[in-house]
Amino acid sequence: YDRQLRLWGANGQKALSESCIVLINATACGTETLKNLVLPGIGQFHIIDDAIVPGVSNHGGVHVQPFSNFFVFPGEKDSSRAEVATRHLSELNPDVKGNFTAVDSLERADYKSILQTIVSETKNVGKVLVICADLPPVILKKISSLCWDGLDLDLDGSTRTSIPLIIAKSYGLIGQVRIQTPYHAIIESKPDNAKPDLRLADVAGDVDGTGTYFSELKDLAASMDLASLDSQQHGHVPYVILLLKALDQWREKYNDEKDASGDGSSSSSTRLPKTFDEKNSYREVVQSMARNKNNEVNFMEADDHAYLAYTSQEIPWEVQGFIDSAEETVQNKIKNGGTTT
Repeated sequence: YDRQLRLWGANGQKALSESCIVLINATACGTETLKNLVLPGIGQFHIIDDAIVPGVSNHGGVHVQPFSNFFVFPGEKDSSRAEVATRHLSELNPDVKGNFTAVDSLERADYKSILQTIVSETKNVGKVLVICADLPPVILKKISSLCWDGLDLDLDGSTRTSIPLIIAKSYGLIGQVRIQTPYHAIIESKPDNAKPDLRLADVAGDVDGTGTYFSELKDLAASMDLASLDSQQHGHVPYVILLLKALDQWREKYNDEKDASGDGSSSSSTRLPKTFDEKNSYREVVQSMARNKNNEVNFMEADDHAYLAYTSQEIPWEVQGFIDSAEETVQNKIKNGGTTT
């Protein structure tokens, strides 16, 4: 699961492993869709189908397969297609539990009773997802309304939870996918441009003015003497320490240049690079500290992440919007005497 963990992370894999996928109509489109969920590691799946596996036909001694479903073979004659597909899909991943329900007719099946049984076994309706494959509108409308209105889990109508529904259809090389869900919040968006939140500017710039903000990290950087380290130790100093020490050197250089120019500006022990030239000058200091930059990975990392030393971390706009929305909800609740609007 290494590659997919890089894609959706540990929490995403955990959510996937706790999910239950209900496939209605085990056509080639349906079983292939389910295959691509079984392989990454869903928790369990349940197939609902009314078809019987047909036998093979003989034309001139050649056995012909009457349909192109890789998980249902015509040799398993008179078997339920749901049972056969479940057995073969379960072989793909031993960690995934498979089950099935063979019905007489998909049009007359009692989907409410079947889904309530599945949810009761799963013990969490929020982990259930229904997939309808190649279903006609008459059947699809019945399932769609049931998933949208939700299941009455308390049997008194007080609690109804909707079930997400995916509708998939395949016509040769042409396919269609529709999603039906009332609300779906993406908590971990995993943006490509996410920046590490190291807050080095707060450490180096002493933003609170007390001299104690992250004092342990500042003391650690000050106590490390790079000149006394051998080559192996020098190449293993964390780049965070290198950035802080380079910032101290850049400040000394900056203050010396100011004193030499005699412009009257005061020296600063907390100044951060601001202009384009100052930032380039700081990067030059970082590069000059390396003994052999091409062989010292930590200095390569320090050079690549030099901007972290002078960039203040701010709350992302989407997080700030969520905080403002939550605050507004609380204020409305207080105004309305404890009830939300």
